[in-house]
Amino acid sequence: MAQEIELKIKLNILPDVPNANGHIYSKELIKKAIDEYKQLPHKIGSLEYTGATLQLDKAAFEIEEISEENDLYIATIRVLDTPEGKKLKEMIEISSENDFRLCHMAWGDIDDAGKIEEGFVISYYSIFPKSKCA
Repeated sequence: MAQEIELKIKLNILPDVPNANGHIYSKELIKKAIDEYKQLPHKIGSLEYTGATLQLDKAAFEIEEISEENDLYIATIRVLDTPEGKKLKEMIEISSENDFRLCHMAWGDIDDAGKIEEGFVISYYSIFPKSKCA
């Protein structure tokens, strides 16, 4: 079995700041969605978005923990011993954990100003180079 790799990655979401897609998340909504996500029995993520739900053959990591530090959310991830996990391990070996962000796939309503409304639910996370995270 391959050696487990564990690292801390920032989630690409800040309260009350528009992201690259122009979406705005309130602090309360982020906290509620992340708290609900943390209750899931398995928090598996991928190297790229796989659609509305995660395709298991694309599983690359598992989120072990999510913590908040001054309005930043930090996830501790464990790289899986899967084909996609091996690709992620190679990416990590030539970079640093600061080069990546976790971006969410989620559902929810958006008002005309781009503000995410009640009902925001996180489905899964994908890891991207921070330069490509929306």
